[in-house]
Amino acid sequence: MAFPRGRAALAPALAPDVGMRQARVVTAVEVAGAELHHHYRVGRWVPHVSIATHAQGTRLASVVRMVSDLLPLTLQVDRAALVDSSTGETWPLPHLL
Repeated sequence: MAFPRGRAALAPALAPDVGMRQARVVTAVEVAGAELHHHYRVGRWVPHVSIATHAQGTRLASVVRMVSDLLPLTLQVDRAALVDSSTGETWPLPHLL
């Protein structure tokens, strides 16, 4: 996937329970009174793995070639956290795994 401002990401195939976990995260965040960006709400969230965050348009083809040489990737989530992307502050969520 390519996003505005030079972002590139992979859209992974996910196990069915990941969507249910994400819904539980949304509920936990809302119950805690934390602010949640609308892109992370249930039904709007697009799971992805960021590959490049500031690639110039002319370099995206190179990014795609490099990544395609490594595919397929198999990943396993071993931890979860709530991250404030504006400050980098992180709160581990060990009960979600």
